[in-house]
Amino acid sequence: MNAPIRLVLTYHVTPKGDKASAIYHNKDAGSKRHQRLIHMMHHMLFPYTFFEESLIDAVLIILSQKRGRKMEQQSTSLKLSQNSFDYFRLFAAFQVMFGHMVSLYEIKLPFYIPLRFIGGVPILFTLCGFLVTASYAKSKNVGEYFKKRFFRIFPPLWFSVWIGFVILLLFSNGAFPVGKAAVWTFLQGFALQYTPGFAKEFGSGTFNGALWALFTEMQFYLLVPLFYRFMKNRKIKSWLVIGIVLIAVQIGGTELAAASHSRGLILLWKRGILAQSSFFYIGSFLYVFKDTVLNRLIKYAPWLFAGYTFLYILWNIFDIGILQMLATDCLIPILILTLGYFLGQHRLRYDISYGIYLYHVMIINIFLELQLALNIGTILLIVLLSCGCGVISLLIDKGFRKILP
Repeated sequence: MNAPIRLVLTYHVTPKGDKASAIYHNKDAGSKRHQRLIHMMHHMLFPYTFFEESLIDAVLIILSQKRGRKMEQQSTSLKLSQNSFDYFRLFAAFQVMFGHMVSLYEIKLPFYIPLRFIGGVPILFTLCGFLVTASYAKSKNVGEYFKKRFFRIFPPLWFSVWIGFVILLLFSNGAFPVGKAAVWTFLQGFALQYTPGFAKEFGSGTFNGALWALFTEMQFYLLVPLFYRFMKNRKIKSWLVIGIVLIAVQIGGTELAAASHSRGLILLWKRGILAQSSFFYIGSFLYVFKDTVLNRLIKYAPWLFAGYTFLYILWNIFDIGILQMLATDCLIPILILTLGYFLGQHRLRYDISYGIYLYHVMIINIFLELQLALNIGTILLIVLLSCGCGVISLLIDKGFRKILP
């Protein structure tokens, strides 16, 4: 805290009267506003110098303490840009890509085992909850917020959807149902992911299954304006109560959907925002309380990492069911955000994670359609092609931002 501002007072008698006037000098570089205040007080008070000097000192101490508290608050506030989220997004995109290689090729990759430590989708949803809430809070109005979301998501998505249309056209055998394909392409442009009958013979039978996560994100985008206005001034207790209810609904709904053994019901639940609500909610919560809760938790990031590692080993040895879901739904979002700030500011000059996410399933399906076995060479080729598409997606994003600011 700043030391109190000290004032040196010297007095002289003015030619027009016997009132003392102060020539004051601030040794601690006080502001001009403070000096003007002192000057005004001097002319209001009597020439009782002892009383005057004591009163001025008291006022200066109060002003200095207030300024010190304000500077202390500013120094302890969290700087949003000082994080490593770019690398977390890139890791998440690669984790999802390798996960789809394993599932679509139905093989095991030894190097994928450590990548399963933290799922890519929870990372993406957590960062979405934190950063999209920040985007809305910084926007001048709702229109500006939705404009930013539109240009961030849709131009690269639409280009990838049309690339998908061309791929199916090139690989079609015989007549291509242009009308049905056009309707499907239009719906894909809003991330309504499904595979039509004419595309089920291509590759794995699921043309671009990764788009379901975008559809879930869009639901969150729509809810943020109402959610933030309703919750931003609530106390922590209110947030915790609502959070407990949402997590209970998330775990209960997931268990009920799995117990139904209905693939359609499971997919419907998975793609709804309630099934992923903990990641978005905790991300938003830690943004709203970034200067208090999150800022204090950052120093405990290594301990959170150690705790999650212990639980991860535990549930790979024993079937701990709901405990695993609680750790995933509650601990991962806190770990991701605290660790992101604990590691400090490390930014990517070119963030290609979104493009990798958009294209990698289509590329894997092309390899499956061409009956190319998965080996070191094809894995590297899939990675390189996905990264190349990520660069194209980034260029499209930047191009649209320049054309339509």
